[in-house]
Amino acid sequence: MSPDAKEIIEFSCENYRIILSIIKNGIEDGTFRSDANPLLIAVLFGLISIGIPHMSPSIKKFMETHGITMQQFNLEVADLAYRVVMHTEDGDENIRAKKLDSTH
Repeated sequence: MSPDAKEIIEFSCENYRIILSIIKNGIEDGTFRSDANPLLIAVLFGLISIGIPHMSPSIKKFMETHGITMQQFNLEVADLAYRVVMHTEDGDENIRAKKLDSTH
């Protein structure tokens, strides 16, 4: 393996360690759900953040034919991600509603 490839892998692993630490801290302070697996959440969010920008044109076209814009898709993904990790005792939080309310 080339030194450049090793450096990229080390950098990526360090990013995941930081994300994992943030998620663990969020679980400890009650911000994130206590039943969330911090490692799986870190990996899932990494995959989402890598996958969305590289979405194939055919998937984008499929969404368009069903009336879903990229903005709608991103808001839905953000809402789902929020629900996966956030501790929401105070009621049903909805990122889409917050985002849409803030634009008016």
